[in-house]
Amino acid sequence: MVPTTQHTRIKKLDPMILSSFIFSALEKITICENDSIY
Repeated sequence: MVPTTQHTRIKKLDPMILSSFIFSALEKITICENDSIY
């Protein structure tokens, strides 16, 4: 039962981690584009 609950917890947290990772990646891309423009 313990591994199942841990697996479910990870599955619940996964979307949040993915969204935050994508957000930070987009932020870095925007900063790089701004640096290349100026």
